[in-house]
Amino acid sequence: MFLLTRTKRIGNACMAEAGSARAMVLLIVKCWKGNRNVGIEEEFRVLHLTWKPSLDNIEMVKENFELIESILWILQVDHKANNTYVVVKHFAILVLKTITEVASSSLLERFQNNFFYVIVKMLRDYCTMFEQATKTVVHVLLNVVPWGRNRIKIVEANVVFELIELELGHPAGIAIVSKKILRVSPVTDDRAVHLLTSIARHSATEEVLVEMLNVGDVAKLCMVIQADSEDNSKKKAREILKLHNNAWSNSPCIADYLFTKFAGN
Repeated sequence: MFLLTRTKRIGNACMAEAGSARAMVLLIVKCWKGNRNVGIEEEFRVLHLTWKPSLDNIEMVKENFELIESILWILQVDHKANNTYVVVKHFAILVLKTITEVASSSLLERFQNNFFYVIVKMLRDYCTMFEQATKTVVHVLLNVVPWGRNRIKIVEANVVFELIELELGHPAGIAIVSKKILRVSPVTDDRAVHLLTSIARHSATEEVLVEMLNVGDVAKLCMVIQADSEDNSKKKAREILKLHNNAWSNSPCIADYLFTKFAGN
């Protein structure tokens, strides 16, 4: 196994030295322009496995918007209708991460709303299959968010909402959502409180209510009402507190006068 792995590494290194990255980029763009998918999985796979951040390779991709369009083309294919695209998308998103790490600011600023809608769809429909894919998509977002109007486009595409949904799927999800309230932005506050409202309405088992209390959700909701938050967020926070008044009002985890004040108004 060691020899096989070493042989593969040597083979990949030789292909990289021979200029395989440039050849694969040209083939991928050609497939996109011709709407032809024959060999596309192998092309993305080879590009990912043989990529080296050499000056020539960086120069080749840092302004290459056609390569970005080619990747988006693959990511938008319905993999449910064709399972072969699951693997293709896996390598395509890995390549996208590599590109966004070395791309110029002018390229990253050119990303249109459709780019972020595709990323949202990846988070919603595809990343549940591979944990690594989720991490890769998040890295892509981190690479592009500082540039141009990308921060606004990310909000408009509901990326924040999807990321919060992913956090809720984690064993510590409720605690993570609570931690973000009043720390990021009013939009994040509203989405986070909205998610807690959904949990309070539809998933409020005894265990969930105890967890919300223990991790500080209830205290944070009181802070939302007290702080200079959006009216809609305050309304939702007060609704949650009223909804489970009986479960939380006598707990030593929160000062009684705070709960009475905010849940009773």
